[in-house]
Amino acid sequence: MSNKTVQKKVDWKGEARRTLRFEMKIRDIGYKELVRRLNGMGVAETERSVASKVSRGTFSAAFLLQCLRAMDVRTLDVSGGPVTSARED
Repeated sequence: MSNKTVQKKVDWKGEARRTLRFEMKIRDIGYKELVRRLNGMGVAETERSVASKVSRGTFSAAFLLQCLRAMDVRTLDVSGGPVTSARED
C-alpha cells in the first residue's frame, strides 16, 4: 500500500483574483479609484490594464502588494478558507 497523500488542486489564479476583488468590494473601491491610488503611488497603470489583470488573475506578487497597499489593507487571511479580511477602520 502506498503512502501517497491526495492533495486538493488549488486554483491559485482564482484565489488571487477573488482576494483582490474581495478587498476592493469591502472598501467600495472600483477600478477607477484603484488606478487613481496606484498612480498616486507612482505605479503606472490604466483602468483597462488593471481590470484585465484582475479578470484573468494573472498578475505579479508585486502588483498584488501594490494594490493592497493602495487600498490600505493591513492584514490579510490566506489560511485557505473563504477569502476574508481583518479590516481595520
